[in-house]
Amino acid sequence: MSNTAFVDDLIDCVDDVLGCRDEIGAIKDLVYISSQTWSGGAPGRGTLAEVLTDVLPTPHIVDLRHNSRIIAAGKSSKGDILLKNISRKTFATESEVDGSSNNKAKEVFYKIGENYYTVVSVKKKYATWDILLRKNSVKWVLLRLI
Repeated sequence: MSNTAFVDDLIDCVDDVLGCRDEIGAIKDLVYISSQTWSGGAPGRGTLAEVLTDVLPTPHIVDLRHNSRIIAAGKSSKGDILLKNISRKTFATESEVDGSSNNKAKEVFYKIGENYYTVVSVKKKYATWDILLRKNSVKWVLLRLI
């Protein structure tokens, strides 16, 4: 069996394996991709419409607040979150998970609990994605309430 065929077979069954945590109720928080579109054509202009997409199977959430070794390396900041094992079967392309948008009126974030996060980096693995997230500021949240 070639390496490519093995990876394809792995991707085909990855959701079943990753979904075990969901089935037994061993998830920390639900994770959503939040697509926010502004009626005025640019962020902060007009009315905000939010569409939440479930990230299923639910990824493993690693809180990096207490990992000073990672923070000292410069890639992470206090309060960052690492989402591990996001299914490449469910989210096949990087553009589906990297928080980007070609629409000037649309912003894409991750929502975990009541907090919103911006994508810092994306790492592609054989059958999954790992995504480093940075919590959005209080100022960012307040601007959406006005």
